[in-house]
Amino acid sequence: MRVVFWLAAAIAALVAACPTGVAAETPLFNGKDLSGWAFHPEDEEAAKVEAPWVVERGMLVCRGLAPGFLIHDKTWEDYVLTFEIRTMSTEEGNGVAVGSLGSVYLNASPEKGAFGAPKSVELSLRDTGNVFLRDIDNENVHNTDAWVHRAPGFARDVERDMGQWNNVRVMCHGERLTVIVNNRIVNQVEPIHPVKGAVALKSQRGFMPAPTYYRNIVVRPIGPADVKYEQQVTASFAKATAAIARKKAAEQAEQARVEQMQAAAQEKLAQELADVPVAADVDVVAEARRLPFPADARNIEFSAVFGDIEFESPSSLAQLTRFYTTEMAKRGWQATASDVDEDEVTITFQHGDAEVEVNLDESPDGVDVSMDTEELSFEGTDDPASLAKLGVPQPQAYLVLQREFAAPEGYRDQEYDLGERRLFKSTLPLPELYEFLTAQLRQKGYRETRRPIISDDRRYSEFAKGGVELSVNAFAHEIGSRVVLTYEAE
Repeated sequence: MRVVFWLAAAIAALVAACPTGVAAETPLFNGKDLSGWAFHPEDEEAAKVEAPWVVERGMLVCRGLAPGFLIHDKTWEDYVLTFEIRTMSTEEGNGVAVGSLGSVYLNASPEKGAFGAPKSVELSLRDTGNVFLRDIDNENVHNTDAWVHRAPGFARDVERDMGQWNNVRVMCHGERLTVIVNNRIVNQVEPIHPVKGAVALKSQRGFMPAPTYYRNIVVRPIGPADVKYEQQVTASFAKATAAIARKKAAEQAEQARVEQMQAAAQEKLAQELADVPVAADVDVVAEARRLPFPADARNIEFSAVFGDIEFESPSSLAQLTRFYTTEMAKRGWQATASDVDEDEVTITFQHGDAEVEVNLDESPDGVDVSMDTEELSFEGTDDPASLAKLGVPQPQAYLVLQREFAAPEGYRDQEYDLGERRLFKSTLPLPELYEFLTAQLRQKGYRETRRPIISDDRRYSEFAKGGVELSVNAFAHEIGSRVVLTYEAE
């Protein structure tokens, strides 16, 4: 950013010293008629349009009705072109773009160039000073680097609001072009070609026709003051370009360093996947609850419907990679595929028809672990006490909610989630389920801490004992009722 700020300050100083016309000036537009100008329509349809360019109140007006260009009959070399332009357009170009200005063809000839434009140097005032070389061969038509030019660091978005006049100054000196819009330098390009020719104005047919106005179109020869000013701009541009190049080189060096670090980390993770002997003669049990889980696993969630298991771990990516490589092998699972990135590891294990894909994704707090399974039983994964006995870490909330609430008649679709909730449905009607659950808490010495909510389709209350708070939130359901039991420690 310092490069851009420095360049902006330097260019502002140069603009303040920008030379005014000192040589003989030649007006290209007399303010009365189109003397010296000729319209070249883009196609037959454009040729049928009556008066695509007109003169109104001393202004040259493009009506935005016909594509093509209006070209002057005089040719110039080493000159300064100044003019004012005002757009009333609504979307793009002459008659189409909001706030855009159109294009001017410099050093132009009527001969057709690239993309239907005259052979010329096109100065886009719609894209704030972009320069397009229209005198190129067919081999370079699709190589934008050969014909699209925009110097880095110069001002952008300098055009004024729609309906206001914009001042444009263009210096063509040999193969160098300098562009100033509203007293701000927007581009300098070298080399350009051709270096000699006429001035032409672009004409476009807008989706919603809107006029573009020109006035005070004047050309004068390049003078000594212009050359000095141009050299100052070139020197400033060279310094800025060098600074940008140094910044880019530093960024590339930093990127190379980061990539080396990532490659080293990736190699280290790959070492953790080195062949580990799979235990022989092990009776593999294809059950989700029999899979290995690290002791620091948090918020384990089993989804029998989708065959997924998810949890979080504060361990490192390398530690968990080694853990699953080793522990799955101990249980008789064969690693059949792996994909290692610097911040993510995926390992696929198989045994017979059963498959477990373990994805380890590094996060700011450790590692997010997900397992996609096939042909694996999820029986018993809704039983926290049983899981805990098998070494699967369980939140205290799950164990308390299981212990304090016996299952009601006809319960189904039981889930534990968010580390604090137990959910299920029951065939019991809402009043009976609510009474069944709250009666258990009262019998165990829990104290009701709020006035219960009682309605036709909901029952809710809260209970507390010994630093533990439990809530019962029951709802009417098509099969009878459903409930959300929540645990919170004081």
